[in-house]
Amino acid sequence: METTETTIILHSEAIERLKERHNRFIGGCSNTLALLFCKFISLLNKGKHVFPPVNLSSNIIMANEHSNFFRIIGIPADILMLPGHTNDSIGLLLEKDKSFCGDAAMNNFPSIARNIICIENLDDYQKSWDTLISSKAKMIYPGHGKPFPIKDLVRFRHSMDGKQLYPL
Repeated sequence: METTETTIILHSEAIERLKERHNRFIGGCSNTLALLFCKFISLLNKGKHVFPPVNLSSNIIMANEHSNFFRIIGIPADILMLPGHTNDSIGLLLEKDKSFCGDAAMNNFPSIARNIICIENLDDYQKSWDTLISSKAKMIYPGHGKPFPIKDLVRFRHSMDGKQLYPL
């Protein structure tokens, strides 16, 4: 396990997940294509979502307690709380009308309507989209896929009303 002097910015809920060393499989898949994709990768023995231990140093900034951290150090950006995919999901809103949303949205296979494959909490996920839509962002940079305009989230937001998740 390596140690770094780098400052790590994370949500306080991430600490427990990092100790567990795997994603939680609660909630479900956002659509049937995503469910089939997850089942397929499982057959290939690639769907465990296990990661190596992380040595958390004292250089940690809790995003949910210091969302203005970047502004304090002179960078015109805000940390956004974007739970739903996971309870510890965060993003970054830049003053230049850009948002790096991590896994709050997706723009490649097997995403439908910019939804991420797995969602732990659908209500939180919908609220995170509302947060992104009400931000100043004009372009969204997802963790998976190519950037897309915010108008895509606006267009697809109501497709989540009454949505059901497909348990793994």
